[in-house]
Order: sequence, then structure tokens, then C-alpha cells
Amino acid sequence: MTNQPAGAPQTPSTATSLGIEPHDRVRLIGDLKTGETVLGTLPEGVIMNSVSSIAAQVGILIVDDENDLRARLNTELSGLTSARAVWVLSNVTTGGPDSATVTHDTETLSWTTGDHLDLESGWTAISLRPRV
Repeated sequence: MTNQPAGAPQTPSTATSLGIEPHDRVRLIGDLKTGETVLGTLPEGVIMNSVSSIAAQVGILIVDDENDLRARLNTELSGLTSARAVWVLSNVTTGGPDSATVTHDTETLSWTTGDHLDLESGWTAISLRPRV
């Protein structure tokens, strides 16, 4: 952990940058251990699970490659339409899909992409929302 000078602005955690708030229910789709590593410290009271029957405020899809992206988008997006925030997390340095691929594949399913965040260790996060 880097020491910051007194009064220096705090860098928000990855979880906070993705809109995860205290006591949120987060649906993590993909490798749980990777998700916990990438997200880091969660706000107080956050419940993280992969169960599709539980309504989530935030949905996170962790994808390894383009085939994984397509499979998760086709099977999981419909269960996240009521979430406040939905993100695709991909590590492009290890063969994960880039933002152009995520944009193309989500648009074919009547979703659109929004913010694109560069995270640590080569990870990127791309927000998704249903097209209205």
C-alpha cells in the first residue's frame, strides 16, 4: 500500500469506481476469486454472490476471452436489466476482449456500452445498460 501525504485525495477503490455502495447486492458472474482480487476491498455490508434468482444492484461479468464474453452476455444479461450498474471486466493483456469487441457484442443484444475504466494489472471495466 502506498503512503499518501496528509490531505492528499484518496484514490477510490475499484469497487467504489464501479458504483458498488455499502450494503449492495452484487452479482458476480465469472471466477469469484478473480473478482475478489480485482474488486479489492468492498464497502461495508456488501453481499456478493453468483445466484441469478437474487436481485442485484450491481452486476459484474468477468470474461476471459471473446467466446466467454459472448456466452455470458447471451445467458446473463437478461437477469441484470434491473441492476443500477452492470460491468464487463476483461484483462486485455491476457487475451480478454477489448472495448470494441464488448461494444459490438452488447449492441447485438440491445444493450449499449458507456464508461470505460482502466483498472490495475491490465484489467478494464466497461459499463453496460439496456438500450431504451
